[in-house]
Amino acid sequence: MAKLKFIFYLVLVVGLFLFLKFKKKDYNKIPAFKTTTTINAVVKISAGSNHEISYNPLVNIFKSKLKNGEEDVIHFLPYPYNVGFVPSTYRDTLRGGKGEPLEVLIISESKSVKTVMAVNPFALIRIEENKKKNDLLVAIPANKDDQIIDVSNLREFKEKYPDVKKIIELWLANYKGKNSIKIIKWEDKNFALKEVATWVQ
Repeated sequence: MAKLKFIFYLVLVVGLFLFLKFKKKDYNKIPAFKTTTTINAVVKISAGSNHEISYNPLVNIFKSKLKNGEEDVIHFLPYPYNVGFVPSTYRDTLRGGKGEPLEVLIISESKSVKTVMAVNPFALIRIEENKKKNDLLVAIPANKDDQIIDVSNLREFKEKYPDVKKIIELWLANYKGKNSIKIIKWEDKNFALKEVATWVQ
């Protein structure tokens, strides 16, 4: 009897371990803000990749974007930064949004898809594509060990890393075809944080 009881509890513990290990993480339950100036981000496209990946918050799934029935691949230089989204945000189309979470460009070494990390947004880029406007947060990791540039606001970024800013602008303007995206304006850190708060669900 004691042996059967031991086997029962062993199976129960192993089953619970496997359930927790392979349970799909619900990114919608991760808060947008970690502190008043730090946000959470979930990586959906790794730096160095040329594959377009999207995240659907309604069904909690990452999947490759399709173009004419085939996987959408960028025929240009690969992403120079990680692209993530801010969990617990949703840009409702009824309020002028794109119907997806707020995007964030993370300047750091390449991170794996689904990586959850704390980041410090220091700017926001307003762009226009196909006559539709879009906003992109720009951030660095909150963990200093993961930082490859040291900035706390847009002014510092412009002064210390003007060429990085230029690379981002050139890449955005051309990765979908020459001058396919127009850079409207860079906004500062306070504007970026307010934008996050605007779309928190």
